[in-house]
Amino acid sequence: MKAFLEEIGEQLVKLNGDELKNTLILLPNRRAKLYLNRYLAKEIDEPIWAPQISAVNDFVFENLQIQETPQIELLVKLYDVHKKIEGKNKQSIDQFSSWAELLISDFNEIDLYLAPVDKLFRYLSDAKKIATWELDPEKLTDQERSYIKFYESLETYYNEFRQLLLSENKAYQGMAYRLFSEQLSKTKLTFKRIFIVGFNALSPSEDKIFNQLKEQYNTQVFWDIDKYYFDNPNHEAGLFLRKQLKNQDRKKLSFVNDFWQETTKKINIFGIDGNIAQVKFASQLLQNNIISGEFKEDQTAVILANEDLMIPMINSIPTEIKKFNLTMSYPLRLHSGYELIIRIINLYSDYQFKGEQDSTLSIYHRHLTAFIQHPIIQKYLNLSKKNSTTELIKYLHKNNISKLSLDANFYSAAKLIDNPLEKLFRIIQNVNQDIISVLDVIIEIFETIGNEITKDIDEHFIDHFLEVILSLKSTLSNFDQIERLNTLKRWIQNAINQSPIPFSGEPLEGLQIMGMLETRTLDFKNIILVSTNEGILPKTQAYQSFILFDIKKEFNLPLPIDNDAIVAYHFYRLLQRAENINLIYSRSTSGMHSSEASRFIKQLELEIPEVNKNISIKHHMVKVANKADDKAESIIIDKTDEIIDKIMQLATGNGFSPSSLNTYKKCSYLFYLQKIMKLKKDNEVEENMAYNTQGNIVHETLEDLFKPTKGNNISLDEFEKTLLDVKDIFKNKLDELFGKENTENGRNYLTRKILEQYIENFIKKEKEYLKSNTDTKVIGLEENLSKALNFKILNKDITINFRGSADRIDEIPTAAGTNIRIVDYKTGTVKDSDLRITNFRGTDQWEYMFNDKYDKAFQLMMYAWMYWDKKPENYLLTSGITALKNHSNFYPLSLYKNEIISAENIVRFEEDLIILIQEILNPEVPFTQRESDRACEYCDFRTICMRL
Repeated sequence: MKAFLEEIGEQLVKLNGDELKNTLILLPNRRAKLYLNRYLAKEIDEPIWAPQISAVNDFVFENLQIQETPQIELLVKLYDVHKKIEGKNKQSIDQFSSWAELLISDFNEIDLYLAPVDKLFRYLSDAKKIATWELDPEKLTDQERSYIKFYESLETYYNEFRQLLLSENKAYQGMAYRLFSEQLSKTKLTFKRIFIVGFNALSPSEDKIFNQLKEQYNTQVFWDIDKYYFDNPNHEAGLFLRKQLKNQDRKKLSFVNDFWQETTKKINIFGIDGNIAQVKFASQLLQNNIISGEFKEDQTAVILANEDLMIPMINSIPTEIKKFNLTMSYPLRLHSGYELIIRIINLYSDYQFKGEQDSTLSIYHRHLTAFIQHPIIQKYLNLSKKNSTTELIKYLHKNNISKLSLDANFYSAAKLIDNPLEKLFRIIQNVNQDIISVLDVIIEIFETIGNEITKDIDEHFIDHFLEVILSLKSTLSNFDQIERLNTLKRWIQNAINQSPIPFSGEPLEGLQIMGMLETRTLDFKNIILVSTNEGILPKTQAYQSFILFDIKKEFNLPLPIDNDAIVAYHFYRLLQRAENINLIYSRSTSGMHSSEASRFIKQLELEIPEVNKNISIKHHMVKVANKADDKAESIIIDKTDEIIDKIMQLATGNGFSPSSLNTYKKCSYLFYLQKIMKLKKDNEVEENMAYNTQGNIVHETLEDLFKPTKGNNISLDEFEKTLLDVKDIFKNKLDELFGKENTENGRNYLTRKILEQYIENFIKKEKEYLKSNTDTKVIGLEENLSKALNFKILNKDITINFRGSADRIDEIPTAAGTNIRIVDYKTGTVKDSDLRITNFRGTDQWEYMFNDKYDKAFQLMMYAWMYWDKKPENYLLTSGITALKNHSNFYPLSLYKNEIISAENIVRFEEDLIILIQEILNPEVPFTQRESDRACEYCDFRTICMRL
């Protein structure tokens, strides 16, 4: 099957040499020009004068002899207009930047679609007045008056902007097309024949230009149409063609074919999880074609609907494909240098740029670590062979520094003197009160790195970034001072988005990789279309315009539905001559894009089988093995001899604590990771005070509070004397365990106040208790408890150790006898029901202590069991929790409605404890994961087992 442009080439060679020399061919884009030249060359066997082939955009600007102006320069010019119109009431560049691009976009559409400017802006202004209409104009707010005034001035903005650009012989696209459509009748072209080739949706300005060409010159229009979507009045792919050609005799139209209803095609649709998986699968399809001998590089194209997948696709091309051509420019924002710029900007998130005095540069630790861990920074540091990144991060974690100041003390304490990191940090310090100075920092850092990274691909990208940032700095010098860092970030993003890096190479050889727009007028036998997802093809676009939707509709300006119809045409036209079509979409639910197949895929599946039985459509769901976000199978760790030895070392060494046994009961795999493999959570800066840190601060404060009274009866008077120091004790512990500067504001300030309230409540409750229990004696603080049991395991007699630490142990005379009270402080939530073991509905709840329930009861019972042998024979024993969160209420462990722990309780607990330990030591019982639930969500090791 011949390609569309190949058929155009055949038409051209029918002209004689003189006619061809004086022929102009207008195409939608530049890529089509290369292909048409190739097809034309195939049709001739002797030298001829080639026709002039031009993309329509180039044709307009060249004949208008006006300069197409970049977006950033347009923004600068519009700001000049803004200052002229608004005078003293002009907005800052920060405010202006938030709406200027949108206004330029609206101006561009107004001109492209030849909307009557005065009438449109009058409609718009009136509509806004009606929206804010008020019987009494005096009741309008200043904001509403400003709002109406702005819309009243839009026509002035348009006219002033247009005049300023014309005075400098510059224009944006819509303005140039409007001007050319108005001047073309007076312009003398030298061509005798004009071919207009491969267009679809013409804007009114393009339509006017083409109609004038048809009136003035021998002009022929070549459409590329398929009857399937052209003859169907409801098919969106033919929407604009039907509008354009509704008054023409269809029999006289060129290139109206019936590929969709008459040819044979194979369409395979693949749903696959994730973007990278799509790219890898596309590579596999290419590999399969190479192996089968069906691969023809000049007949094959990989189309990327999501152009962000360009680099992964390039890196995934099979090695057997020696030549490929990339028709897209490389978006600079995809290079890691762009992310480095953003990380540099983030360093100044908390810096006050417009203070009366120099602001202290305080850097958030996550922004600093993100900067120093960036791959380009790491490459620079590794070249110097003095990479201190790891040591610096350890220093931040050890000292719990959430915000740091770059000064001599920091460099010395972090051991960065004469270190490459110090050099970078001193550059970062060079910022001043002007936000533009951040650009100077970016420039100096990139220059410093670029001087070291030579003969490296990143060196070329760094040079390109430097060129963009230097140009932007020059542009921004035309503005008043920028006030917000986000404004600078927006301008940098704008500049980088407009500065792609073009790839060089042979454009017509090898596998073709391109975006959807580059496919216009091109045809390939074999197509692999990646990211055929709803929201990408067609792209979901929010309605953004100063012009109201109804007014746009009234003046025939483009609407979102129009863009969908344009993309639909590109999709169906691309596929109409293809024979082997592979459509790949992501069905992953992660990320920003939809996991739903494009509506175009669904249309093919529903409609094509009804119109052509020779088109095979198969839908496949592809599963990629070992994908990280798949639900993990249950992990089972068999107890090898080596693991048994490690368990024995733990059991006979430090021994088992209540918390370690509770961990085993909840998730034996977590016990294995923590106690056998000795895995620990990575240290990191504790920005928000963790629950265990809160508990440690309160525990140590209360321990110091009671130290002076240990071993003696606590008199209320003596206790109140110690209370004078409690605030200082708490503050010292807070500073020691968390950091001096981390609780002065924000969430940590609230946490500090909550902990202070806990302690205050505890003191009130303790006073009440001491009034009625005057002979209470503190006999233990952070008391180390231990016990040993003899076991016969694997025919060996061993002694297994148990250990724990009781926060406080009291001796209290009571009517029933002296009571030993073991107290555990808890800052978390405690319910009275957590500590009640009884028979309930025929169930003995004692057993719950030995599975994954009643952890708190298990802990208190284990404390009592370990202390039992120390207790004088006739003394009573209770064990309970002081719940600081619950107004410091004391909740005793209650066993079958009795708060006094009996010898029978101790014996029974030991018997069941032995069974639990035997299970842990049993080689036949593996370590396994718990069933996934919400608790897994907060586990430090969830990334290992991938439960959630």
